[in-house]
Amino acid sequence: MAFFESLLAFFLTWIDIFIAPFRNLDMLWIIIPIYLNWFFAELFQEKKGTSFGNAISNGVVVLWVGIDWIRTLFKMVEADILAINSDFWLKIGIAACSLFYGLTVIIWGNQVKKVIHYIGRIRVITYILLMFTPLFYEPELFTTSTYIAILVFAPLFYFIVYLIDWAIPDPKVYAEDEGKPTDNFNSFNASNDTMNNNFFNNADKGDPFGQKGFDQNFGQPQAGQQGFNQQQNLNQPGFNFYKNH
Repeated sequence: MAFFESLLAFFLTWIDIFIAPFRNLDMLWIIIPIYLNWFFAELFQEKKGTSFGNAISNGVVVLWVGIDWIRTLFKMVEADILAINSDFWLKIGIAACSLFYGLTVIIWGNQVKKVIHYIGRIRVITYILLMFTPLFYEPELFTTSTYIAILVFAPLFYFIVYLIDWAIPDPKVYAEDEGKPTDNFNSFNASNDTMNNNFFNNADKGDPFGQKGFDQNFGQPQAGQQGFNQQQNLNQPGFNFYKNH
């Protein structure tokens, strides 16, 4: 019974981390871009995996948020909200790890190391940023229970995102990027097949050159063109020979 009570307490702490940005507008200012970047990258770029280019872009996000963490710490110290103590230096260490993490993703992505497909994935990076950002803006969240909650429920976050990703149909951009036929492409093929059928069907009906099929697809020649064709026939030597004899 005590185990489940502790688990529930950790779970509520975990949920409170997600709610924290809505209590602090300064924090919300950095959290909203993280959510937006996660949504669009997860849906339109990484639904079928993380490319090296995507991973490098994700590394830049980590790098920028790490810089913001350090900026926030010194801003709070200047405002006498945070003292320079062991918690301060621990947060500086976490921010430094974020900078190192972002640089590593960028460099390894440029070196096309396979591990980047995992550590540079947007859902992994987003979870780290969403969990640790509130710790820099709300000192009361900087506790051992918070760290345990972040670690314990990380698989739950990943599983929920996986289910949502699986349930949402693939956007059309994937078919376009992979060179698969789209609706417009299929419509073009259907029109092309109709034209071919007109040519070959009329050829089978005594029109070996498919002229009737040509007329069906592109229309009859203009009156001026017909007159030109008649004049050309009159000027042919064979025609003049039979006319004169």
